[in-house]
Amino acid sequence: GYAQKYVVKNYFYYYLFKFSAALGEEVFYITFLPFTYWNIDHSVSRRMIIIWSIVMYIGQVSKDLLKWPRPLSPPVVKLERRTDAEYGMPSTHAMAATAISFSFLIATMNRYKYPFELGLTGAFVFSTLVCLSRLYTGMHTVLDVIGGALISAVLLVLLYPVWDFIDHLLLTSPFCPLLSIVVPLVLCYKYPKLEYYSPTRGDTTTILGAGAGATVGFWWNNQYAAPVY
Repeated sequence: GYAQKYVVKNYFYYYLFKFSAALGEEVFYITFLPFTYWNIDHSVSRRMIIIWSIVMYIGQVSKDLLKWPRPLSPPVVKLERRTDAEYGMPSTHAMAATAISFSFLIATMNRYKYPFELGLTGAFVFSTLVCLSRLYTGMHTVLDVIGGALISAVLLVLLYPVWDFIDHLLLTSPFCPLLSIVVPLVLCYKYPKLEYYSPTRGDTTTILGAGAGATVGFWWNNQYAAPVY
């Protein structure tokens, strides 16, 4: 419960990175992902949500398996306390920012006409700001952030060749609702157990629940409301 006192000398960086850190938190997820589905493109949103769910689960499990501590405070000043009880490696903020920004780029570059360089720059700037915010707020080391971004990039490369197949399967398979519920329940049950409390298991359950609900909704919408062609 101890909070360090600090003096803000540069308010531009302070508010920039506090805002950037919020781009990797729940409020951003529950705003941006549904907004993309209802107002931009169903296909793009589905892919982002599937990638986000997989990436976040692997990131959360990796934290509790590796058990690498967060930066010591002092010497760093931690501007956040909400996730201080979690382990540090990898940074799931870095993982989510990389996954969401670059999956959005990959999913839209062949569906919409815009300069690829512009989209690549936007994805790079978005993910970089979130990554730097974790260093500025004292929540992660450089290695945590690099590790998170690299893991997310590797998962994107591995999933890209099959994400059209996964998307089609989740939309059309009659077993989709059952699998969307059973698989997250099994993953939550098999989640690594810790010797003391950490919010990672609860957060992971929330993420898997959101992914399961969205997947069932996609299937139901395709079957009975607005089929995808």
